Amino acid sequence: MSARIGRVFFSKGVALPFARWRMLRHGILTSDIPWREVHPKETEGVRGLLFQADLSTPPDIIVYYCHGGGFCMGSAYFYLEPSLTIVSLLKAHYRNPALFSLDYDLVPDKQWPSQLEQVMVGYDYVLSLVKGKANLICCSGDSAGGTLILSLLLSLARRENAKDLCPGYAALLSPWITLVTENNQDNGSDFLSTKTLHEYATQYAGDKSNLENPLISPGRCVDLDWWAAAAPRYGFYFAFGSEEILAHEIRAIVKLLQSTMVNVTVREQRGCVHAWVIANLFLAGSHDQRIHGMKEVVKAITDNMFLSNKT
Repeated sequence: MSARIGRVFFSKGVALPFARWRMLRHGILTSDIPWREVHPKETEGVRGLLFQADLSTPPDIIVYYCHGGGFCMGSAYFYLEPSLTIVSLLKAHYRNPALFSLDYDLVPDKQWPSQLEQVMVGYDYVLSLVKGKANLICCSGDSAGGTLILSLLLSLARRENAKDLCPGYAALLSPWITLVTENNQDNGSDFLSTKTLHEYATQYAGDKSNLENPLISPGRCVDLDWWAAAAPRYGFYFAFGSEEILAHEIRAIVKLLQSTMVNVTVREQRGCVHAWVIANLFLAGSHDQRIHGMKEVVKAITDNMFLSNKT
């Protein structure tokens, strides 16, 4: 799918009716999880969707989600179903779970550092929702959204009050670790194209020389102390497919993080391709198959955050 077509298909105008059609198709008239649009005028420029079991009280956990799409397509509206699924699953463990899905500016309208700046402002907004309790935040994202989350963590680690800002956990789904690398090779299985990925990466970075910057391409950071400082309090979760072209770099970052003694949980699904957790929600045949991957993500979040915040 071209970026131009994808941008239209994943936009609010198409994605929202598509989500409602899928709900009706499965006999669901309305969602039992309240959600609302967040507008720039009320939030220092932040745009997105807030999902919360009870909008009248502060959440006792919040997932801060950045969508994928190669920086040039995608929206919080296309991720309506994954967002509702996450909050619904979290309700089994939390009184008032929430998720904020950020809508950031896309390439070519904006280039780096605009997206990272918006992710940073979005994090401050999420932090305000939990009254400054950063340990209640789980940062999450898929593909390019995972890139932005890793860039966020590296950026937070360089702030003076880094310890106070450090989130509780990070759950990353097929994150795009190193934007341009020879290790990203077409393999005949994954639907991603190395050529297209590298084109998207260069557009996002603005200049090829910027691709060496760890805040643009997190896989370029080999400073163990920086990663140790950037790691969330309770660690990381990585889910990816064994057949995706980003797998090599994901395995590499996992190994690097483990060398810093950071808690890392890994789910490498054999025979699967890029962003299988998200893809299954839309493409799998049965309900159990659709939510299987997301249940594992939420289990990792609750196993690491729920118990840690209770001690």
